[in-house]
Amino acid sequence: MSIGTKISEIRKSKKMKIETLSQKSGVPISTLKKILSGATKDPQIDTIKAIARALECTLEDFDDNVSIFIFFDLRISD
Repeated sequence: MSIGTKISEIRKSKKMKIETLSQKSGVPISTLKKILSGATKDPQIDTIKAIARALECTLEDFDDNVSIFIFFDLRISD
């Protein structure tokens, strides 16, 4: 199941309109529609976090196999 489909299911279960999700998450309606339709297949993690907060759920709720990536900013000092 795609992340867009899962977000859509959660949103509908909470009886939340796309406009409300946009307002609560700060994610533009056009971006939400692209994610929900599957046009955007790999949305930014910050966008997904904002949607999760607005839906009062976790990233794990979107996908049972969520991979966690930690990026380290390594700086080499002279």
